[in-house]
Amino acid sequence: MKNLLSFILGCCSYVFYKLVVRTTRHTREAAFWHKGKEKQTTNENLAWQPLSRWLSNSKDNLFAMMMMGPRWNCNATLAISDMFFVSEGIDIDVVQANSSAKFWTAVVYDMNFKTITHLGSSENAAEASTGKLSLTPGNYFIAIRYYETTAQSAFPEVKVDNKSVLPALSSEKERGQYEQYLKMLSSYRSWLFLAMHYHAYAFLKNRHWLNAKWVNKTYLPVGNPETTFTYGTIKKGQKLQVSAVEYPQKRTYISIYNKASLPVYWSELSELEETPPASVSGTFAIRQISSNANTEQLTKLNVNLA
Repeated sequence: MKNLLSFILGCCSYVFYKLVVRTTRHTREAAFWHKGKEKQTTNENLAWQPLSRWLSNSKDNLFAMMMMGPRWNCNATLAISDMFFVSEGIDIDVVQANSSAKFWTAVVYDMNFKTITHLGSSENAAEASTGKLSLTPGNYFIAIRYYETTAQSAFPEVKVDNKSVLPALSSEKERGQYEQYLKMLSSYRSWLFLAMHYHAYAFLKNRHWLNAKWVNKTYLPVGNPETTFTYGTIKKGQKLQVSAVEYPQKRTYISIYNKASLPVYWSELSELEETPPASVSGTFAIRQISSNANTEQLTKLNVNLA
């Protein structure tokens, strides 16, 4: 009976979430490309926005994030670019990115937040200086994720149609600033976010009633092609035990979220790890980031709850 009630509440939450997304599209778009339509065509005065700075600029940005990326990536150093217009393609300074982090991925999205293409450390030769990506004419933005940043890391320069429009920006302080923001979120309470995202917990808890591909699409965050996921629900007081059948060249990270999809715990996992008892009931997501283009081995994890 409890599972049925949870499922019904989850369905109500899902409908509410979709209504919120549809009726607040203007707020979401304003948050992601606030410079306006003119700047999207002239590509003037554009910049990287470190995620902690972007989130702190306006409460609307947190609201937008909870609509578009509610399964927070708590372990990366992240930035999003201002929206820019492309006629032919972009060039990303691979040397800067490679010298800034051991693992990194730059994902290009269109105005509808659809993943268009990506570039990352797993597919770049050491001697490459730029990563060229061809695009059809239109408006795009980039989200970049750094893992294991170096002491003098920087978000890379990006050229659009052979013209520099996104200058490099130091990312040395961003990891610590983002960590502080996440700690604030872990104690944040919002009935609105709970109503919007309870369905994630309810659907994972009752996933045997649902189509697996649909659950996967509903729960997982905006696409990053170089990341694979293992996920599920966790009860308050439970510990997550994770071990690897094979451990290739990769990094494995775990995040635990409450029922409002706000992060409450995050950590990198070693080859065998047991997390502390969960402080709340909610969901967990295990991210695996590869150092090479072969992602087939990245799902060989044993995950248990104790």
